[in-house]
Amino acid sequence: MSRLATVLLLASSVRLAAAATAQIFAPASKGPLVQSANYTSFSNSTLKDRPTCKGKAFNRIIQVWLENTDFATAASTPIFEALAEQGILLTNYNAVTHPSEPNYVAAIGGEFFGMHDDNMYHIPSNISTVVDLLEDKGVTWATYQENMPTDEFYGFNYNAKNYITPAAADYPYYVRKHNPLIIYDAVSQDPKRVKRVRTFND
Repeated sequence: MSRLATVLLLASSVRLAAAATAQIFAPASKGPLVQSANYTSFSNSTLKDRPTCKGKAFNRIIQVWLENTDFATAASTPIFEALAEQGILLTNYNAVTHPSEPNYVAAIGGEFFGMHDDNMYHIPSNISTVVDLLEDKGVTWATYQENMPTDEFYGFNYNAKNYITPAAADYPYYVRKHNPLIIYDAVSQDPKRVKRVRTFND
């Protein structure tokens, strides 16, 4: 995997975010098994994938990342208890640094490249990621981002009306730092790969 020896600098050129129509947010759901209108986005077409890649132990892997939620709190909810019973629960994961963005970046590229904040970064396209490993073996992949306004969204964040406190300033429902694949140019600037950066409404 390629390494970047120096600290990444902020992008020297301003990139235009994909235009998005404002969503309407509703109150949160009444329980973990009840879908909230907050977690749907605009319709998109489904991905056209080849048949599932047959694995030695399993055929699919799904990672669910929880930001700012204690493990004990998340693990004790009925939905995650049910999921843990159906799969493998790995509990010995730790951050490589702080704050959020460097950890997300490291999970995809194996390195946090000296990042020490949550600013707007883009990692050059010559840096390899887990996507290269998957595609080299013919394994398809996708990322699904909560409250991202459109597929392939490159923007720094997405703000909309605060449904809990309507008189307050708009709330950042989506932030780019939690979407590591879009930070890597090898994904975000590749026309085929970026189509796999999806909203929840697939």
